[in-house]
Amino acid sequence: NTSKKANRTYVVQPGDTLFSISRKFYKSPKHWKQILEANRKNIRDAKKLTVGETLLIP
Repeated sequence: NTSKKANRTYVVQPGDTLFSISRKFYKSPKHWKQILEANRKNIRDAKKLTVGETLLIP
């Protein structure tokens, strides 16, 4: 089983923020900007994520 971390995705749930998603995957909220940059085309407002949207987790 050789899964590549670069190919991870996450479906936004109610109450999620970039900080909380960063904590979930990286155990720290400091990586939220990397998630934002990887999804720049889809995220219009970093403070308002769309529930059900699939994000790429770098």
